[in-house]
Amino acid sequence: MCTPPLVFCMSLAMFAGPLLGQFVYVVSGGTATTAGDSVSGYLMNPATGALRSAPQSPFATGQGSFAIAADPLGLFVYVANFIGNSISGFAISSTNGNLLPLNGSPYDLTPLPPFAAVIPQSLAVDPSGKFLYVASLINPADYVAIISSYAINQSTGALTLVPGSPLGIGDCGAMDLAMDPRGKFIYISCEDSRLIVGIVADPTTGALTTIPGSPFDLSPRVSPSGTAVAVDPNGKYVYAPVYRGVDVFAIDTATGALTPVPGSPFPADYPYQTTALASVAVHPTGKFVYLTVGAYQAPGSVLGYTVDAATGALTPVPGSPFPTSGTGSGAVAVDPHGGFVYVTNGNSNSVSAFSINTATGALTDVSGSPFPSTSLPSAITVVNTSSTPPPPQLAVSVTPNSGSGASQIFAFRYSDSNGYLSLTNAYAGFGPTAYVEHSCRVEYYRAANKLYLKNDDGSAFLGPVTPGVAGTLSNSQCTLNAGSSSVSGSGNTLTLNLDFSFQPAFAGTQGIYMYAIDQSGLTSPGRQSVGTWVVPK
Repeated sequence: MCTPPLVFCMSLAMFAGPLLGQFVYVVSGGTATTAGDSVSGYLMNPATGALRSAPQSPFATGQGSFAIAADPLGLFVYVANFIGNSISGFAISSTNGNLLPLNGSPYDLTPLPPFAAVIPQSLAVDPSGKFLYVASLINPADYVAIISSYAINQSTGALTLVPGSPLGIGDCGAMDLAMDPRGKFIYISCEDSRLIVGIVADPTTGALTTIPGSPFDLSPRVSPSGTAVAVDPNGKYVYAPVYRGVDVFAIDTATGALTPVPGSPFPADYPYQTTALASVAVHPTGKFVYLTVGAYQAPGSVLGYTVDAATGALTPVPGSPFPTSGTGSGAVAVDPHGGFVYVTNGNSNSVSAFSINTATGALTDVSGSPFPSTSLPSAITVVNTSSTPPPPQLAVSVTPNSGSGASQIFAFRYSDSNGYLSLTNAYAGFGPTAYVEHSCRVEYYRAANKLYLKNDDGSAFLGPVTPGVAGTLSNSQCTLNAGSSSVSGSGNTLTLNLDFSFQPAFAGTQGIYMYAIDQSGLTSPGRQSVGTWVVPK
């Protein structure tokens, strides 16, 4: 039987595999000369963000694999094969992330009359998991494009063309496709023509019509634009990278029409003139936007922005851009729990992983990143295979979340939608990364009202002490003063007011990290980075 501290007892069991079946899938290939196109599957560690290969990965696809989409319940994955003129479909194993080809896969797109060839470029599954939408070229020389709607068999994953589909979208070049969270509007970026095409999708039938006023102009630029598009999870804004900038549009929730927000386009500065903005993803809270910067042989990076929820305006995240440690950085994805960002590096054949500071949006390299992939990774998606919604944000914030000093009382705030009494353990720590020896890490065990401090090498807990009762716990990095610390709870919120003194040997900029567990076994998405503190010499 495990005795407190619970996090210490549970560490091996909690982090041995993915939480609720969290997997990352990366498409590799996408060239006319590539015969071995595939999807690489990875099991994602929910605490660290680290990746390890699924047992039977990689999984063969059709030729010219280029884009990927998963249904919202994590049952199926679909891959666009632009050389093979087809869609590959797979069922996802929720236990190990392996992919099993669907019956009838790959699905041939060429029977769409009157088109001789249908070259899929991008695709998305609607929020209900009922329809797959595919943007394709039918005349690559002139960028003439269509969008097709396919009904998804909820049991088998098989695809059936919706009557009346496809819909012509003109000289677009269809590079990317994104859908609003209600499943009502689709937005397609148009390469070279610098346009966004807007589509109304019937959530019941999958029928498609054009949004009034579509297409919508992107900002005039001296270089081609329209390579990517994303919709925020609240359905308020559309984001589209242009040359050295980001266009932001407000969505008319009644019609789907787009209007540039004041200040758009927002500057996107990056160091290499030969690189370009390649992909865009939005944090599941809508608070942050991430864009990749890269060219084939150039060092890659990620630009981070904070979103003004009221206006849609973008402000660079402190520390942006964040190097990927790879070259040819392209596709970007944020995990559904909002703890990690993943980026493909097409030239260096790898996947970069970052943890997200949920207070500031800043990114920190995940230990072991970048992770190897098969050749020419070009698209990525993160999948949660459980129908259970992602866990609540149990670790919320710290005050102050920045500053300096040899001592400070920090207020760590945790929240649980089932009430603060549902929280069993709360973690708070300081260090150069979330997982490192010789740091300052404290755990609070709520049922016993006890505090513990990790020893120097992280092998055991010191203590316990009781908040508000005289006593201290010390290692070579810090001292926790229990007498001047306190704990309070109200409604959904648990607050730990912890009095720390830092040792001179711990001098430098230290990250602040939080983590929590509730009685149902839910955890916060990894040890969340919530701020920084400078310890003086």
